Amino acid sequence: MNNTRLSYAIEQGPRHNLEDDFGISQITLPLQADKRITVMVLSDGVGGNVGGEIASKITVATVNSFVAATLTATDVNSAVSNDVVLKTLE
Repeated sequence: MNNTRLSYAIEQGPRHNLEDDFGISQITLPLQADKRITVMVLSDGVGGNVGGEIASKITVATVNSFVAATLTATDVNSAVSNDVVLKTLE
């Protein structure tokens, strides 16, 4: 069993609100149930502009969804191997 620990620290700085966001998701591939991929996304805010915290949340959700959908599709399709996709994402 592989246990992963993650620690993080956030400093808000001089602004009123924290615009940064992060997300962690684990993807189990449909045809390779023993293979789990961990995706970690960090999105920096946009420097105090209006909606910066919303933009960073949308970015994290979009990247996580895209990676999950792409890996699932390539696992089922196998036209492109997941190894190629993962290497590209690095």
